[in-house]
Amino acid sequence: MIKTNFNQLFQIEVFHSYFEKNICSCLQFVPSEVTSQIFNRFSFQVRTIAGRTELYINSNISTEALISYIGKNCQPFLDFTIISNDPQFGLYTELPAGALYYDTLSTDNFRQGDVLQLKGQSGAPVMDYGLGRLRVDLKDLLQYCKTGDFSRFSICYQARASQWQYYIINKSAAIIVDPAIAGKSETRFAGPEQILTATGHSAMLFTSTAALLLSEVPSYRFDLVSGATGTALKTIVKGLPIPDVSKLRRYDKQQFFSPMYIYI
Repeated sequence: MIKTNFNQLFQIEVFHSYFEKNICSCLQFVPSEVTSQIFNRFSFQVRTIAGRTELYINSNISTEALISYIGKNCQPFLDFTIISNDPQFGLYTELPAGALYYDTLSTDNFRQGDVLQLKGQSGAPVMDYGLGRLRVDLKDLLQYCKTGDFSRFSICYQARASQWQYYIINKSAAIIVDPAIAGKSETRFAGPEQILTATGHSAMLFTSTAALLLSEVPSYRFDLVSGATGTALKTIVKGLPIPDVSKLRRYDKQQFFSPMYIYI
């Protein structure tokens, strides 16, 4: 029977405010060619579960001695390309221009308890694909494996915000008096503005006066109502749709809109 002696070197958790409970499971850390060679040569194992990537090493000698050897004779760090298996990740995520570079030695990082929060720097060189790069310095791993522990890192992403646009197209010619968008939140909508859509339909346009954060699980619910200025209030459409991330539109470098078309 082959005896194994796996010791954990580090874990990195990815959090994202777009997802329920902030757990982001759509990112992968792909080792570079040299790092892959190190993994194969020294029996590293990667385990990924529920937004957390863990790195283990199988060694019959002390982890400290092996990491020191790798740092002196191979390279003093492990590096990874960060990719997403969700093609819409860049739409619902607030990202700077270019890729992000994370380095465990960066002075911009900060510690929360025993977790080192990694802050990305924009402008990272990425080979052909990817959202960014991660470099884990072996010195960070050494200081923990000396005590039989392992390094803990985290990366946090923020959801993008957009102004919601409801295009109400009254194909049934229903009589609607004093229409408005209503909801339980403090969000307000400007309008209605009478416009023509790109397809030539007459529509009432309502636009949120503030940008709202996109989320996988709806955080806002709105209704189309009539009688908003004092007459008998009536719900015309209950539960208006929430934005489709794939239809997000950019009007300038920082302003995004989420158009939604409702036919009544």
